[in-house]
Amino acid sequence: MTDGERLAALERFAPVAAERLDRQFAATEPEDFVRHMAEKYRMGAAIAGFNYTFGSRGAGNMDTLRRLGGKYGFEVYEIPALMYGGEPVSSTRIRACIERGDIAGANAMLGHELELSCKETSQNGRAVLKVADGLVLPVPGRYITEAEGRRLVCGVLPGGSIEPEEPLRGIKKLRFIGRIG
Repeated sequence: MTDGERLAALERFAPVAAERLDRQFAATEPEDFVRHMAEKYRMGAAIAGFNYTFGSRGAGNMDTLRRLGGKYGFEVYEIPALMYGGEPVSSTRIRACIERGDIAGANAMLGHELELSCKETSQNGRAVLKVADGLVLPVPGRYITEAEGRRLVCGVLPGGSIEPEEPLRGIKKLRFIGRIG
């Protein structure tokens, strides 16, 4: 998911506040960070995962957030760990599955099929798909994918291109179902 897609998905559930993270903002102490967010957005609640950290060098955690929520007048809701294979699901684990081509594992942790935003381009005279910057691609190989309700085989090429076995036009999203071989 791109940052824009992530924000759009979250906004389906509740208003979302997003700040651009730069070095200065990342160096903010936990209480200063919370005060800034509470005052700027007049927060009524904060929702965060069980292992959430914030502020300079991740010095704030859920206990800090609960304490500061009481001080600045907002509720705090903790999202518990979702387990898969006896360990908490995390973006790091999902990315690792994708990178090694374990699409089944990634899809199980995601709760849906891996979907990548892409655009059609040309590479050495062939039509290929490129994914949006910052998205993780599976290891090179052949994959069963789906685009606009059609199942097709695509090859992930070294260098990060995706080559469908049949021409595609106007594809913006590609879902990965599984790896072949």
